[in-house]
Amino acid sequence: MNKKMFILYVFMIFLILILITSIQAATIDQAGINEIKQNINWTKKDPKSPDAYFELAMSYAFAGRVRKGWKNLEKVDKLDKSYAVKVVKKYSAIVQKEPYKWKNRFKLAFGYYFAKQKQNAINEFDKILKIKPKYLWALGYKALILGEMGQTEQTITLCKQAIAIDPDTAAIHFLLSEAYKKKGQKGAALKELMTSGKLEAQDMLFDQKNGI
Repeated sequence: MNKKMFILYVFMIFLILILITSIQAATIDQAGINEIKQNINWTKKDPKSPDAYFELAMSYAFAGRVRKGWKNLEKVDKLDKSYAVKVVKKYSAIVQKEPYKWKNRFKLAFGYYFAKQKQNAINEFDKILKIKPKYLWALGYKALILGEMGQTEQTITLCKQAIAIDPDTAAIHFLLSEAYKKKGQKGAALKELMTSGKLEAQDMLFDQKNGI
């Protein structure tokens, strides 16, 4: 590596460090960390249990760790192709008895989503928002589904609402970037994508530090 290339390399590393340290990670409270660790241990003890991977996926989803949640939901599907139907049946009954426990509705919403009942999933996220009006991940996942249904403007609106609640959420910024890209707003899309990347780097550091 010649001197010019070395200086450029050092400058790039310095710039990356500035970008990373200029923002905050979307932190998870201690109860959330403990729940994730508990479910990680469950998957290690029973690696063929779709229940274990589903609960771990939901723990990550509650905390906005979307990629990790999705990865574990893929494992659920590999272990049991009919699991989404089972989730819908199980949690439909549970929310009838305990309508104000939002985490049960959250799991039901995901069951509906993977059973390809997207409007029912949206309805459950709306019910969660009545219980927890500022729960940004209900806004985020609703925005995701609406985006898949081609309702880009609504996706943008919901993402902005979520960012107003907490600006340090990588997945929401990424979703907003994708929505802007669909609208042909390349500059806005790039800005959100860069923000998402910086936040995700911080999230990774936080997760590694906390063993999740």
